[in-house]
Amino acid sequence: MKKKNIKKPNRKKGMKNNQIDKLIKKIKNKKIVKPLIITILLIIALIFLKPILTIVLVIGIAIILYFNKMIHKAKGKNNKRKILKLIFTIFLSIFCLLLLIGVAFCIYIVLSAPKFDVKELNYKESTIIYDKDGTEIAKLGAELRENVTYDQLPQVLIDSIIATEDAKFFQHNGFNPSRFLVATLKQLMGRDDAGGASTISMQVIKNSFTSSTSTGIKGIIRKFTDIYLAVFKLEKQFTKEQIFEYYVNNHLLGGNIYGVEEAAQSYFDKDIQDLNLSEASFIAGLFQSPNAYNPYNYPKAAEKRQDTVLYLMRRHKYITKEEGNLAGSVPITSLLSGKEKQIAYQAYVDTVVEEMIIKYKLNPYEIPMIIYSNLDTVRQTDVDNIYNGVTYTWPDDQIQSGAAVVEAATGKILAIGAGRFRTGIRSYNYATMINRQIGSTAKPLFDYGPGIEYENWSTYTQFVDEPYSYSDGTPIKNHDNKYFGNMTLKTALATSRNIPALKAFQSVSNSKILKFVTSLGIQPEVSNGYLHEAHSIGSFNGSNPVAMAGAFAAFNNKGIYNEPYAVSKFIVRNSGEEVKYEQEPVQVMSEATAYIITSVLRYAVQTGEVPGKSRGAQLAGKTGTSNLDQNTIKKYNLPSDTYDLWVVGYDPEVVLSFWLGFDAIKGYVDNSNGWLKRNNIYNSLSYVVFKSNNKSFIKPNSVVEVAIEKGTNPAM
Repeated sequence: MKKKNIKKPNRKKGMKNNQIDKLIKKIKNKKIVKPLIITILLIIALIFLKPILTIVLVIGIAIILYFNKMIHKAKGKNNKRKILKLIFTIFLSIFCLLLLIGVAFCIYIVLSAPKFDVKELNYKESTIIYDKDGTEIAKLGAELRENVTYDQLPQVLIDSIIATEDAKFFQHNGFNPSRFLVATLKQLMGRDDAGGASTISMQVIKNSFTSSTSTGIKGIIRKFTDIYLAVFKLEKQFTKEQIFEYYVNNHLLGGNIYGVEEAAQSYFDKDIQDLNLSEASFIAGLFQSPNAYNPYNYPKAAEKRQDTVLYLMRRHKYITKEEGNLAGSVPITSLLSGKEKQIAYQAYVDTVVEEMIIKYKLNPYEIPMIIYSNLDTVRQTDVDNIYNGVTYTWPDDQIQSGAAVVEAATGKILAIGAGRFRTGIRSYNYATMINRQIGSTAKPLFDYGPGIEYENWSTYTQFVDEPYSYSDGTPIKNHDNKYFGNMTLKTALATSRNIPALKAFQSVSNSKILKFVTSLGIQPEVSNGYLHEAHSIGSFNGSNPVAMAGAFAAFNNKGIYNEPYAVSKFIVRNSGEEVKYEQEPVQVMSEATAYIITSVLRYAVQTGEVPGKSRGAQLAGKTGTSNLDQNTIKKYNLPSDTYDLWVVGYDPEVVLSFWLGFDAIKGYVDNSNGWLKRNNIYNSLSYVVFKSNNKSFIKPNSVVEVAIEKGTNPAM
């Protein structure tokens, strides 16, 4: 008889199975699911979101639980229970959707973030600029840098930067959510004391790994990438003092100046350790926007920013009110050494940088790029030598000037005369930044060009130079207060008579004139779609040499306008993105109209009405003279004939646009010597700019020349 194998029951195993069964039962009853999910969410929040955002999450969960409780209390009340359940379902769905989006966004940030390479904290590729022939002419960026340690920094500078940029730098772990929210709100409100929304750690990341993009979805992604790398990479590997060193050594502080040591040397000719409160607060203010607070270009803005820094230092109790008042009472300009560094072809490099910022929203000093420019180094050197007084002796040290050389067929800017006595990098550019009345250089653009194009005028079209008034009854006079009676269009334009110019303007549809000039890149004064009649002699808000060169180039390019440009192509070094400038030519006028204007302006040069020297090539051009307004003349007790002076001329290949005047009322160009000064300087420029040998303007087949008996009207 076989014995049955009977075993004693395993009590421990049974107990374990019972516990598992109970746990499964709880899970099925959903008694443990909610606490488990909440616990996991809170742990994740504490790790990633910091306490303040974790509290927001807790509040959200509490609201969900409250709705859930209300639903259970509403048993038996079917309608109310259904409504509450619907609200709860919608709210929970939205919450879950937002949570999923947030988690997905965080995952994307982590996966798309650039590799955290410590070497990048000490090195940033430079921007390299090439001329039209592919020769390197400038390197912008990190080469002008001298690193300092935290121990070498004066306490006054540390305090200035901390108070202004990140007051809790030594307390947070790379991200300060409360400061982030407050600063963002204040910036939206336009408050000057907003401070930076990013922490110093985040700015170190931006300077070395990400970009300066601050708007749109790209700006949001960049900001959260900064947060991720700052919190989980930078702060984990470096001390606060080391992070601060990277911040003060790698930051752009104006032009081509990187780091506080180079800033101290460039602005004040001092070592960093020797800075006082006035100087330290100024440098601290540069971190927000170095070029906007350039003390050479914008001294008032620089002092206002310094006042903000001193206020923040007082608020955070680094200095007393008396110390702040004393430091702020010293004008910034009185502290400057005047030794800001420049590089070769600085005027043209500044124009390239300006174009990149305005047209492409990219700063070559901040974002490493390879830029291919249209610079003609031979012409630029010749222009620089004239503006710097090397090959031309200027009549005085007060007169100021701007010039632009543009290739007529393409719109390429070949050379720039940015002004005299320029100090530092990105100083005021008189070729691109001025907005001065253009005087009689307006006459081919607003008067005779539209008349030839739309009314089929010829060079023999008759005008009467006689006493005359604007439509509102205001008298108009010629510059010599004389009248010469009947004259041809050719004579009226070449000798720059004002009265025939106004009559020409009044004879053409105002809307057609507006279309004509705006298509040439000129921005006139427009009121309800109408141009006032003073445009006929150039009395409006004005223009600059680059824009005027572009407009006149159309007369030399078969009536086709090309927008002037300095950058033909650039490559962003970090991403490899390549952008090539694509010109969009506009046929503003017929080839015939362009040639007829050119033939008249050539006649003006031949008769000596317009200056210009070349090496055998034909030249055309137009002068312009614009009086200062009567209020300015009265305020500064100036003669009534005080002017801005212009010449815009061209040979068959390039256009030279030239302005002469004053930046401020320190002196003036008057009728006794102004035209002579203008003509002498322009002749010197035109001789080195117009390099074509024995080239001529080509008459198109659409233009016919016929002999006319002088004085007949109509022509016979």
